[in-house]
Parts: sequence; C-alpha cells; structure tokens
Amino acid sequence: MITSREGGPLPFDTESFDLVISSEVLEHLLEMGKGVREVTRVLKPGELFVLTTPNQRQLVAGEPGNSAQATAYKGIEHFLGVAELREVLEAVGFVVE
Repeated sequence: MITSREGGPLPFDTESFDLVISSEVLEHLLEMGKGVREVTRVLKPGELFVLTTPNQRQLVAGEPGNSAQATAYKGIEHFLGVAELREVLEAVGFVVE
C-alpha cells in the first residue's frame, strides 16, 4: 500500500509486520530513502523486506522468429542500479543479501 508518491507515512503501527514486499514501487517514489525508512518503521526487527525493481534494460519480444531486442526502459523516475539500491537500503540499516 502506497499512500503517496512522496513515500509518506504508512497507516500502520510501528513494528507491525514480519514481512514487507515491494514489487516495482520504489523507483516511482519521489523520495526513495524516505519510503525505505518508512518500511523500516513498520517492519519488526530482524524480519524481511523483499523488493523488486525493473531492470534498466527490458527485453522486447519481436515477431515470431525474430530475436529479442534490448530497448531502454522508459517512465522510471529514479531507476537505481544494484550498487546504488544497496546503498539506499544499507543507509537505513538493512542488510542486503
């Protein structure tokens, strides 16, 4: 549940969840760090935050028999590479595995 693109407060008590899943969301937040800090607030200590973000390049299938082509992914406000995403997560205390 996203309540705003600013990554504002989630409507849950502190340490409410054993698991938080974010699928293709973080890259759309205006303030990614603020959104990730909010996840740390609602997540119980030592529990899991599972996230996915789009690959910087996406494969676009062509006509049958044609090989796939790599095209630039469009429409992402804050796409981060692996190292940059790790930095954002570790800055708020996550251990990235």
